[in-house]
Amino acid sequence: MQKLKEQIKIIQKYKSKAQAIKYNAMILGIQNYYNIATMVNIDLGRIGYILTRILKNRLGKGNYKKDILYERRYSKYNYKVWNVNKITLFTLDACKFKVPKQYSPKKKTRIEIDRLYRYTELGDKNWEVLRAKVRYMYNSKCAVTNEYINGNNNFHIHHIIPQKNGGKDTLENLILLKPEVHRALHSKNAIEYYEGNQTYKMLLESLSKYI
Repeated sequence: MQKLKEQIKIIQKYKSKAQAIKYNAMILGIQNYYNIATMVNIDLGRIGYILTRILKNRLGKGNYKKDILYERRYSKYNYKVWNVNKITLFTLDACKFKVPKQYSPKKKTRIEIDRLYRYTELGDKNWEVLRAKVRYMYNSKCAVTNEYINGNNNFHIHHIIPQKNGGKDTLENLILLKPEVHRALHSKNAIEYYEGNQTYKMLLESLSKYI
């Protein structure tokens, strides 16, 4: 609850797509975790009521204008909503009991957010927020080696299509790389760097075409 309140404050301050998507990721995470509880609609309804009051105080009066992603996920609900930079904030209490699945709520949330917002321009000038978002989306794994990357600063974000060539800050165009892999990609001998590993070599060769 406290984290959601803090995120609403951040949204009020920056009003960016990246922060709105982060809020929606938090909402999805809570819903995916608690929707296996039989009383989920009552429990989240109480918290949702408080959040609605906070949203109203921080972002003004809501309305019923919803983006296509909200309509797709919450088509059976008719809640008043708030839009931030063309992103509709998800509604916490729009959740009902579901039969538990085999995969984890965290993994399900990551898959859903990736599917919903893969082509959305994040438009956030705060690069640290963007880095954190991409790392979360790709589960802290290097796109080339598939190795888990430890630490908060031990990774690089790479634009598949460079910004100078029209590449945008969308999840579809951003990938997570180990620093040494990123350096190899931008070096003159990128392909030779992983000569002994055909998988890495093919991936680097594919990525280097856009540079």
